[in-house]
Amino acid sequence: MGSNAAENHPISFKYVTEAMENGAKLISVDPRFTRTSAKADIYTALRSGTDIAFLGGMIKYILDNNLYNHEYTAEYTNAGFIVGEAFGFNDGLFSGYKKNDVGPSMGSYDKSTWAFEMDTDGVPKIDRTLKHDRCVFQLMKKHYERYDLETVSKITGTSKQDLLTVYKTYSTTGKKGQAGTIMYAMGWTQHTVGTQMIRTMAMIQLMLGNMGVAGGGVNALRGESNVQGSTDHCLLWHIWPGYLKTPRSSNDSLDAYNQAYTPVSKDPLSANWWQNYPKYSVSLLKAFFGDTATKDNQFGYNWLPKVDDGEVYSWFDLFDAMYKGNIKGFFAWGQNPACSGSNASKIREALGKLDWMVNTNIFDNETGSFWKGPGMDPSKVGTEVFMLPAAVSVEKEGSITNSGRWMQWRYQGPKPLGNSRPDGDIIMRLGHRIKDLYKSSGVFADPILNLKWDYETHGEFDAHKAAKAINGTFTRDTTIKDKVYKKGTLVPSFAFLQADGSTASGNWLYCNSYTEKGNMAARRSNKDAPNNIGLYPEFAWCWPVNRRIIYNRASVDLKGQPWDEKTG
Repeated sequence: MGSNAAENHPISFKYVTEAMENGAKLISVDPRFTRTSAKADIYTALRSGTDIAFLGGMIKYILDNNLYNHEYTAEYTNAGFIVGEAFGFNDGLFSGYKKNDVGPSMGSYDKSTWAFEMDTDGVPKIDRTLKHDRCVFQLMKKHYERYDLETVSKITGTSKQDLLTVYKTYSTTGKKGQAGTIMYAMGWTQHTVGTQMIRTMAMIQLMLGNMGVAGGGVNALRGESNVQGSTDHCLLWHIWPGYLKTPRSSNDSLDAYNQAYTPVSKDPLSANWWQNYPKYSVSLLKAFFGDTATKDNQFGYNWLPKVDDGEVYSWFDLFDAMYKGNIKGFFAWGQNPACSGSNASKIREALGKLDWMVNTNIFDNETGSFWKGPGMDPSKVGTEVFMLPAAVSVEKEGSITNSGRWMQWRYQGPKPLGNSRPDGDIIMRLGHRIKDLYKSSGVFADPILNLKWDYETHGEFDAHKAAKAINGTFTRDTTIKDKVYKKGTLVPSFAFLQADGSTASGNWLYCNSYTEKGNMAARRSNKDAPNNIGLYPEFAWCWPVNRRIIYNRASVDLKGQPWDEKTG
């Protein structure tokens, strides 16, 4: 659902085809009959945007027919957690809803009424039998009572027979020794309720025990070979590298920032891995600012910009601000918003209100020549446009991270043509020029002048130096568990990162990717794992710590016995 892998992600579909040859069933649910649908064992259509209803019907079917994995659901999910008495759902709204007085938004929720009920020690109360009327499982059953076949069929336009066929077939993956996966793409993510679609499917996978197991998961198909990598390294405005939070203006100190985003658990059985948040944030700041980041200056935290509380800075918001004349300069780097963005006319008009724009790309495009576009009068456009020709992927060295979180190293083939240059060289030269300017003038020069900017060899960008900085190093001689790590040693894994400034890491998730053993992403061994299921642990590298199947503790029962003997 939400994807057409046969056409848009053919490499992934190669393995789907191989699985089908070994007996797997392929289900295609799509408003269109696509090439993936043509290869599927089962195809059915639905009305665009009705995926949540379709999936909700499957949840009801699984619950009504007792097809969920009882032990997995009770022990490895929050199904047994008891929700507080303040929680409720009535007339399509959950408790805590507050309608906005003004503006286009329908309103927001006070989620405090959704909290779990705690015992006297502050630990959530849990009913592993899943019988308590306020446990998550029972509340979910009650919520999905409405999703009967008749109602779902009316909403989705899918026949009741087709619904049953899909539900029956997919529900069999909840049996011990079976597994099922979902491959989604833009067909889900581009919806305003895309997150809810994905989470609904995640609930199905959790009930069937399909998370953390070979052949399971909720798999996003990325539309470009390094979308996963760019996301990991904070492509989006609301995160820092490694999915750390972008600080808000109210986080007026490093301590306040870390306290705001470091969860506290009183449950002695909780791993609460995010309790290590300060280790990751401080190590990131040390990677940004090097020796100039010290405890006395909060490791340079106040040199970084903060976003205003309650404000968002997404794609739409940025271009809206540009349209209103509030943004004067814009770098369009490896993108084409005048073509790919919605409301292209507004985007072209917004670009026309800039003082300057830099278009960094491998060729001229609709954005670089927006002033020639429909509805534009070049004589009235005051934007000065600069074109920086970039190198194509085979002309530069570095890594990509694919949909499966595999970080793979690519070596440079031919040299860049003409005046084109690799992105790294363009960025490094730009950084040096900006630093030079700030040495003599400029408001608030500290973050620019203190920025660590030494990722070159013989005057050219060195991808290996950048990769090592992302992995992380010890900034001074450090003893951990009776072992001394010398200054400059590459950090073995994120478990070794510290909050005292003794480690620097550009992205905690990528710790272990470039170690003293070498560049893990450049490995090319064809040796499979002992279970021979296609993990190839010595081919490239996968975050976190080369874990090819994430959440894989859930692949075994409480006694450590695998749900599937073939993959255990």
